[in-house]
Amino acid sequence: MERSTKKLTKGWPAAFSRLYGRVWNNNNLKKDTKVSVYKAVVLTTLLYGAESWVTYRHHLRPLERFHQRCLRTIFNIRWSDFVANTEVLESAEVTSIEAMVLKVQLPWAGHISRMENHRLPKIVLYGELSSGHRNIEAPQK
Repeated sequence: MERSTKKLTKGWPAAFSRLYGRVWNNNNLKKDTKVSVYKAVVLTTLLYGAESWVTYRHHLRPLERFHQRCLRTIFNIRWSDFVANTEVLESAEVTSIEAMVLKVQLPWAGHISRMENHRLPKIVLYGELSSGHRNIEAPQK
């Protein structure tokens, strides 16, 4: 494997980059087929375990950026084409990463809320600190 290809296959973009030559650059495949492969392989890898994530805006931004970059690669949209992110999502018939994460987290939260009160997951989800305080200029506990 070349040195430049090794850099592409590190981390969560690996599922996308390994299919680059075979699927994304293949002119014989329809765009719908490419989007279906993207949903089945890349998004499932990217969002593995998302129901238990504590999501903040600064966590979702790089995921959303990667999502847009992948879709723009599939649809062969360059940055100079000035296509809005919402248009890319609509043409692919895919939702944003934030919506996908919320979609998988909502059933988990409902499951926890229906548990008995003595169960540990419910205690942790609805628990509060019984004692303690935050020092000035210290991180929140």
